[in-house]
Amino acid sequence: MLAESADLDPGAVVDPGIPRSPDAMPDFVLTDLDGNVVKLSDYTGQAVLLNFWATWCPPCKAELPDLVEIQNEFGGVDFTVVGVALDQAGPGKVQRFVDKYGINFPVLMGNQKVVVQYGNFRGIPTSFLLNTRHEQVKRYTGLVTKRQLERDLQNVIGGAA
Repeated sequence: MLAESADLDPGAVVDPGIPRSPDAMPDFVLTDLDGNVVKLSDYTGQAVLLNFWATWCPPCKAELPDLVEIQNEFGGVDFTVVGVALDQAGPGKVQRFVDKYGINFPVLMGNQKVVVQYGNFRGIPTSFLLNTRHEQVKRYTGLVTKRQLERDLQNVIGGAA
């Protein structure tokens, strides 16, 4: 079972000054490992790989080296990986995991609400590749490889998606 949180502001809205496609994936309000509020709209103009995972998930651990390499190679102004940890143990445990595995991309603390927003998926890892308008280009259920991501990112960052 995924962690639930009543701490989110259900009335939060996206800044009206930021144009969003009607086909964009839902904006979310989560916190990073330091407790700072983060929204998908904070990444406006960037393609995003939104990766839902947990510290106790073997396939999640297996794909981490590829995600770290993807962030090293493609991360920057046009693209970023964003990890959403679905651990119930809290940010301290997740931070120790991030440090141990050398995760080089932002990690947010997820909850049941964001899982429902993104289709109420049941298994992890689950990842969503979003273009710069945050429209879903691809959904990966289960482990995603660097080779798959490289191919798909060439299309997204190159403007074909």
